[in-house]
Amino acid sequence: MATYVPNSSDGLKRLDYRVNEWDTDFHNYLRQLEETKNKPIVLTGDLNVAHNEIDIYDPSHKDKVPGYTP
Repeated sequence: MATYVPNSSDGLKRLDYRVNEWDTDFHNYLRQLEETKNKPIVLTGDLNVAHNEIDIYDPSHKDKVPGYTP
């Protein structure tokens, strides 16, 4: 499965939606799919998440990067 995940937008204005709604709904969907198909799920795609500073273009502005929010 591949997907495009929405980021939290400039100014993090969609962060609550992303974390509290979208992520939760998508996680539940994957669990349901895994149970229905009785197979493990491998998720690939543009997840709009950066794990480390090296994963973003300009780390000096990391506090304002939607995909790099604690």
